[in-house]
Amino acid sequence: MVSKANSYIIENIKNITQKISLAVAQSSKTQHCKLVAVSKTKPMEDIITAYEGGHRQFGENYIEEFLEKIEKFNSMTAQQVESPEEESKLPMAFYSDIQWHFIGHIQSNKAKKLIDGSKNIRNFLIETIDSEKLANKINKECEKIQRQEPVGVLVQVLTSDEGTKFGVQQDQVHDLVSYIYNSCPYLRFRGLMTMGRLHDIEGFKVLFIFIKIIIANVSSQRIDLEGASNQQ
Repeated sequence: MVSKANSYIIENIKNITQKISLAVAQSSKTQHCKLVAVSKTKPMEDIITAYEGGHRQFGENYIEEFLEKIEKFNSMTAQQVESPEEESKLPMAFYSDIQWHFIGHIQSNKAKKLIDGSKNIRNFLIETIDSEKLANKINKECEKIQRQEPVGVLVQVLTSDEGTKFGVQQDQVHDLVSYIYNSCPYLRFRGLMTMGRLHDIEGFKVLFIFIKIIIANVSSQRIDLEGASNQQ
Protein backbone atom coordinates (compact mmCIF):
# COMPACT_ATOMS: atom_id res chain seq x y z
CA MET A 1 0.00 0.00 0.00
CA VAL A 2 1.29 3.46 -0.94
CA SER A 3 1.57 5.77 2.07
CA LYS A 4 0.01 9.24 2.09
CA ALA A 5 3.46 10.84 1.94
CA ASN A 6 4.50 8.72 -1.03
CA SER A 7 1.21 9.34 -2.79
CA TYR A 8 1.65 13.10 -2.29
CA ILE A 9 5.10 13.04 -3.91
CA ILE A 10 3.89 11.13 -6.96
CA GLU A 11 0.77 13.25 -7.40
CA ASN A 12 2.69 16.49 -6.96
CA ILE A 13 5.20 15.57 -9.67
CA LYS A 14 2.36 14.47 -11.94
CA ASN A 15 0.46 17.74 -11.46
CA ILE A 16 3.52 19.93 -12.07
CA THR A 17 4.49 17.90 -15.14
CA GLN A 18 1.00 18.34 -16.56
CA LYS A 19 1.20 22.11 -16.01
CA ILE A 20 4.55 22.23 -17.81
CA SER A 21 3.18 20.21 -20.74
CA LEU A 22 0.19 22.55 -21.00
CA ALA A 23 2.41 25.64 -20.95
CA VAL A 24 4.67 24.20 -23.65
CA ALA A 25 1.67 23.28 -25.80
CA GLN A 26 0.33 26.83 -25.52
CA SER A 27 3.68 28.40 -26.37
CA SER A 28 4.29 29.73 -29.87
CA LYS A 29 7.87 28.46 -29.73
CA THR A 30 9.20 24.93 -29.96
CA GLN A 31 10.45 24.18 -26.47
CA HIS A 32 11.49 21.18 -24.45
CA CYS A 33 11.27 21.48 -20.67
CA LYS A 34 12.48 19.17 -17.94
CA LEU A 35 11.43 19.25 -14.31
CA VAL A 36 14.28 18.77 -11.85
CA ALA A 37 13.12 17.58 -8.45
CA VAL A 38 15.39 19.26 -5.90
CA SER A 39 16.12 16.40 -3.54
CA LYS A 40 18.60 18.19 -1.27
CA THR A 41 17.93 17.46 2.43
CA LYS A 42 15.30 14.89 1.41
CA PRO A 43 15.58 11.27 2.56
CA MET A 44 16.45 8.44 0.20
CA GLU A 45 12.92 7.08 0.52
CA ASP A 46 11.51 10.22 -1.14
CA ILE A 47 13.91 9.94 -4.07
CA ILE A 48 13.06 6.28 -4.57
CA THR A 49 9.34 7.07 -4.41
CA ALA A 50 9.71 9.75 -7.08
CA TYR A 51 11.83 7.40 -9.19
CA GLU A 52 9.30 4.60 -8.98
CA GLY A 53 6.68 7.16 -9.97
CA GLY A 54 8.59 7.75 -13.20
CA HIS A 55 10.74 10.78 -12.36
CA ARG A 56 14.40 10.79 -13.42
CA GLN A 57 15.81 14.30 -12.83
CA PHE A 58 17.11 15.09 -9.34
CA GLY A 59 19.06 18.08 -8.01
CA GLU A 60 21.49 18.07 -5.10
CA ASN A 61 23.01 21.12 -3.45
CA TYR A 62 25.61 19.86 -0.97
CA ILE A 63 28.59 17.76 -2.02
CA GLU A 64 28.80 15.63 1.13
CA GLU A 65 25.07 14.87 1.14
CA PHE A 66 25.06 14.12 -2.59
CA LEU A 67 27.97 11.68 -2.38
CA GLU A 68 26.47 10.03 0.69
CA LYS A 69 23.28 9.36 -1.25
CA ILE A 70 25.23 7.95 -4.18
CA GLU A 71 27.09 5.63 -1.81
CA LYS A 72 23.80 4.45 -0.31
CA PHE A 73 22.42 3.70 -3.76
CA ASN A 74 25.54 1.69 -4.57
CA SER A 75 25.28 -0.19 -1.27
CA MET A 76 21.69 -1.09 -2.09
CA THR A 77 22.91 -2.50 -5.39
CA ALA A 78 25.64 -4.53 -3.71
CA GLN A 79 23.14 -6.11 -1.33
CA GLN A 80 21.16 -7.41 -4.30
CA VAL A 81 24.18 -9.04 -5.94
CA GLU A 82 24.38 -12.78 -5.37
CA SER A 83 27.33 -13.65 -7.60
CA PRO A 84 30.31 -12.03 -9.38
CA GLU A 85 28.60 -12.80 -12.68
CA GLU A 86 25.59 -10.72 -11.71
CA GLU A 87 27.81 -7.92 -10.45
CA SER A 88 29.52 -7.66 -13.84
CA LYS A 89 26.13 -7.07 -15.45
CA LEU A 90 25.23 -4.14 -13.19
CA PRO A 91 25.18 -0.60 -14.60
CA MET A 92 27.92 1.83 -13.56
CA ALA A 93 25.67 3.20 -10.85
CA PHE A 94 22.44 2.09 -9.26
CA TYR A 95 19.39 3.60 -11.00
CA SER A 96 21.72 4.57 -13.83
CA ASP A 97 18.99 6.27 -15.85
CA ILE A 98 18.74 9.02 -13.23
CA GLN A 99 20.19 12.34 -14.34
CA TRP A 100 21.83 13.88 -11.31
CA HIS A 101 22.09 17.67 -11.31
CA PHE A 102 24.54 19.32 -8.94
CA ILE A 103 23.01 22.74 -8.28
CA GLY A 104 25.13 24.07 -5.41
CA HIS A 105 28.01 26.53 -5.50
CA ILE A 106 31.35 24.73 -5.84
CA GLN A 107 34.56 25.94 -4.22
CA SER A 108 37.64 24.97 -6.24
CA ASN A 109 39.08 23.02 -3.32
CA LYS A 110 35.95 20.83 -3.26
CA ALA A 111 36.02 19.97 -6.98
CA LYS A 112 38.23 16.91 -6.50
CA LYS A 113 35.86 15.43 -3.92
CA LEU A 114 32.85 15.97 -6.17
CA ILE A 115 34.46 14.48 -9.27
CA ASP A 116 36.06 11.52 -7.49
CA GLY A 117 32.82 10.67 -5.73
CA SER A 118 30.71 10.86 -8.88
CA LYS A 119 33.11 9.07 -11.23
CA ASN A 120 30.72 6.16 -11.83
CA ILE A 121 27.73 8.32 -12.72
CA ARG A 122 27.20 8.44 -16.46
CA ASN A 123 24.45 11.03 -16.60
CA PHE A 124 25.83 13.87 -14.49
CA LEU A 125 25.23 17.59 -14.92
CA ILE A 126 26.90 20.41 -12.96
CA GLU A 127 24.77 23.55 -13.19
CA THR A 128 27.04 26.03 -11.43
CA ILE A 129 30.15 26.69 -13.53
CA ASP A 130 30.84 30.39 -13.01
CA SER A 131 34.53 30.88 -13.85
CA GLU A 132 37.37 29.61 -16.02
CA LYS A 133 39.20 28.67 -12.83
CA LEU A 134 36.41 26.32 -11.73
CA ALA A 135 35.93 24.87 -15.23
CA ASN A 136 39.66 24.21 -15.47
CA LYS A 137 39.79 22.60 -12.02
CA ILE A 138 36.89 20.25 -12.72
CA ASN A 139 38.32 19.36 -16.13
CA LYS A 140 41.71 18.52 -14.58
CA GLU A 141 40.11 16.34 -11.89
CA CYS A 142 38.21 14.46 -14.60
CA GLU A 143 41.45 13.99 -16.51
CA LYS A 144 43.21 12.60 -13.44
CA ILE A 145 40.68 9.80 -13.09
CA GLN A 146 40.37 9.40 -16.88
CA ARG A 147 36.62 9.84 -16.66
CA GLN A 148 34.98 7.95 -19.52
CA GLU A 149 31.87 10.13 -19.85
CA PRO A 150 32.28 13.92 -20.10
CA VAL A 151 30.58 15.88 -17.34
CA GLY A 152 27.72 18.00 -18.62
CA VAL A 153 27.92 21.60 -17.42
CA LEU A 154 25.72 24.67 -17.36
CA VAL A 155 27.31 28.10 -17.11
CA GLN A 156 25.77 30.06 -14.25
CA VAL A 157 24.98 33.64 -15.27
CA LEU A 158 24.55 36.45 -12.76
CA THR A 159 21.25 38.19 -13.54
CA SER A 160 20.45 39.55 -10.08
CA ASP A 161 22.11 42.23 -7.97
CA GLU A 162 21.55 40.21 -4.80
CA GLY A 163 24.85 39.72 -3.00
CA THR A 164 24.06 36.11 -2.12
CA LYS A 165 23.93 34.96 -5.76
CA PHE A 166 26.85 33.59 -7.76
CA GLY A 167 27.49 33.60 -11.51
CA VAL A 168 29.64 34.91 -14.32
CA GLN A 169 29.05 38.52 -15.34
CA GLN A 170 26.91 38.82 -18.46
CA ASP A 171 29.67 40.39 -20.53
CA GLN A 172 31.90 37.38 -19.80
CA VAL A 173 29.44 34.61 -20.73
CA HIS A 174 30.72 34.09 -24.27
CA ASP A 175 34.36 33.94 -23.16
CA LEU A 176 33.60 31.31 -20.51
CA VAL A 177 31.59 29.17 -22.93
CA SER A 178 34.40 29.41 -25.50
CA TYR A 179 36.92 28.41 -22.86
CA ILE A 180 34.92 25.29 -21.98
CA TYR A 181 34.60 24.34 -25.65
CA ASN A 182 38.24 24.90 -26.53
CA SER A 183 40.12 24.01 -23.33
CA CYS A 184 38.02 21.51 -21.35
CA PRO A 185 37.69 18.21 -23.25
CA TYR A 186 36.26 16.43 -20.20
CA LEU A 187 33.38 18.90 -19.96
CA ARG A 188 30.40 19.17 -22.27
CA PHE A 189 28.64 22.53 -22.40
CA ARG A 190 24.88 21.96 -22.12
CA GLY A 191 23.43 25.42 -21.57
CA LEU A 192 23.02 28.29 -19.12
CA MET A 193 21.59 28.65 -15.62
CA THR A 194 20.63 31.59 -13.46
CA MET A 195 19.21 32.18 -10.01
CA GLY A 196 16.98 35.21 -10.39
CA ARG A 197 14.85 36.98 -7.87
CA LEU A 198 11.83 35.05 -6.67
CA HIS A 199 8.91 35.35 -9.13
CA ASP A 200 11.04 37.46 -11.50
CA ILE A 201 11.41 35.90 -14.96
CA GLU A 202 13.41 38.75 -16.52
CA GLY A 203 16.72 37.11 -15.63
CA PHE A 204 15.53 33.91 -17.24
CA LYS A 205 14.69 35.77 -20.47
CA VAL A 206 18.29 37.01 -20.59
CA LEU A 207 19.47 33.40 -20.87
CA PHE A 208 17.52 32.83 -24.08
CA ILE A 209 19.23 35.84 -25.65
CA PHE A 210 22.63 34.41 -24.76
CA ILE A 211 21.65 30.92 -25.96
CA LYS A 212 20.83 32.30 -29.43
CA ILE A 213 24.18 34.11 -29.58
CA ILE A 214 26.08 31.03 -28.42
CA ILE A 215 24.38 28.75 -30.96
CA ALA A 216 25.22 31.23 -33.72
CA ASN A 217 28.87 31.35 -32.67
CA VAL A 218 29.41 27.60 -32.25
CA SER A 219 27.34 26.45 -35.22
CA SER A 220 30.40 24.73 -36.69
CA GLN A 221 30.82 22.60 -33.56
CA ARG A 222 28.72 19.79 -32.15
CA ILE A 223 26.27 21.32 -29.69
CA ASP A 224 23.78 19.43 -27.54
CA LEU A 225 22.07 21.85 -25.19
CA GLU A 226 19.86 21.22 -22.22
CA GLY A 227 18.81 24.84 -22.78
CA ALA A 228 18.31 27.30 -19.97
CA SER A 229 17.67 26.60 -16.31
CA ASN A 230 16.13 28.92 -13.76
CA GLN A 231 16.51 28.18 -10.05
CA GLN A 232 14.50 30.10 -7.47
